[in-house]
Amino acid sequence: MVVRIRLARHGLRNRPFYHIVVANSRSKRDGKPIEKVGTYDPFPTSEGHKNIEWNGDRIKYWLSVGAQPSDVVNRLLSKGGLIPPIPKPWLAKLLDSPAAEGIAKMQEKTKREKERKRLEREKIEMEKENQRKKQREKEREREREREREKEKEEKEKEKEEKEKEKEKEKEKEKEKEKEKDKDKEKN
Repeated sequence: MVVRIRLARHGLRNRPFYHIVVANSRSKRDGKPIEKVGTYDPFPTSEGHKNIEWNGDRIKYWLSVGAQPSDVVNRLLSKGGLIPPIPKPWLAKLLDSPAAEGIAKMQEKTKREKERKRLEREKIEMEKENQRKKQREKEREREREREREKEKEEKEKEKEEKEKEKEKEKEKEKEKEKEKDKDKEKN
């Protein structure tokens, strides 16, 4: 009995979801497995990551007893670091050829380009954040200026009210003096 670690398709039409299962190689793709050891969602999340969950201990156990991973599962496990990547014969031939240097240079150039783009994106994000901070600071300053203007207006109103009260008091004093003068004239 040859045991395989492979994917069993679940989910909806045009929206697959896979279980990573240990099953007999002769059983149906979606048939009853020996053991379910993980899940794989091939659609990226909002952050751009594909969700893979597995029980590493059980996978290592099944590999130790001779279970053979399918090509896709092999690729997933090698990316996850559970097994070393299987060397590809065509890649070995390619690496021995003179074109290998060109490919290595192209890969290095692609890496540098990706790094440059990432740095540019970070720089743009930092600039946007700085602009947002400046905008917030300007809004705070405007709010402070409005509060200062309100305080000035309130102080001016208080001064005007005090002046009006003083004028009224002066008028009252003048009226009192006039009455006193009238009383004196009468006497």
